[in-house]
Amino acid sequence: MRIHSLCAASALSLSASAQGVRERRSAAASSIVIVLNGSVEAFDPTHGIRAPLFADSVDSVTIAVAIRDAAGEPIANLPVRIEVSGSRNIVTPAATSLTDVNGLFIANLTTTAAEIKTISVVADPGPAEVLLHEQPSVTFRAGPATHFDVAMHAGRREVTLAAWDFFDNLAAQYRWTVIDDPSLANPEH
Repeated sequence: MRIHSLCAASALSLSASAQGVRERRSAAASSIVIVLNGSVEAFDPTHGIRAPLFADSVDSVTIAVAIRDAAGEPIANLPVRIEVSGSRNIVTPAATSLTDVNGLFIANLTTTAAEIKTISVVADPGPAEVLLHEQPSVTFRAGPATHFDVAMHAGRREVTLAAWDFFDNLAAQYRWTVIDDPSLANPEH
């Protein structure tokens, strides 16, 4: 397993409320680290995570969010919410929770939708919430084809073959044109 820091040391400022509530330390820095779970053979330090992640609810990435104050000390028990673009996303154990004693919030992302996922992190969700500036992305691809569709387009001589994975993500698509040429029917050797 390789760890690749996509967004290190982004600036974050949280305001504290002093109305009868214990003042919370302001977060001065945060980072988001995305860990590709599985094979590291396709990891490219120059271009980042290049290994295929399949949208099969098995392949996953681990999202680690670290929040620290201006003195570099971790902020414990700070509410954090992870938001992921797209559809059919599964964030475990929960998309919203508290940072631990080390100022960390760690979650896993899986999906059954083949698409680019943009990850956003909100610190202290609610009226005083702060959206972290960096929004890393990961791409989940369709899995192996499990069923096919063949379509002949009316009025045109085009045929389309579409291969779909178990979750109905387009795995591959091929198009060709049918040529009505009698000379091709009996090629001479």
